[in-house]
Amino acid sequence: MIASHAYTLIGAYDCGVNKLVQIRNPHGGNEWTGNWSDNDPKWTKQMIKKCNFVRGDDGAFFMSILDY
Repeated sequence: MIASHAYTLIGAYDCGVNKLVQIRNPHGGNEWTGNWSDNDPKWTKQMIKKCNFVRGDDGAFFMSILDY
């Protein structure tokens, strides 16, 4: 995330021990690259389905509520 930059909160997901938020950068690009980012191996088929997760450089990304 970029400091002093506005983001849109798209959703919040309670996945047991994992509490995730989905955020969108309205300018596209510059997505989060930490835990729960597009290429994070933590994504399971169950989590992908529950969060309607789609990989792509579209400005939307997930992150843990703790990282948010």
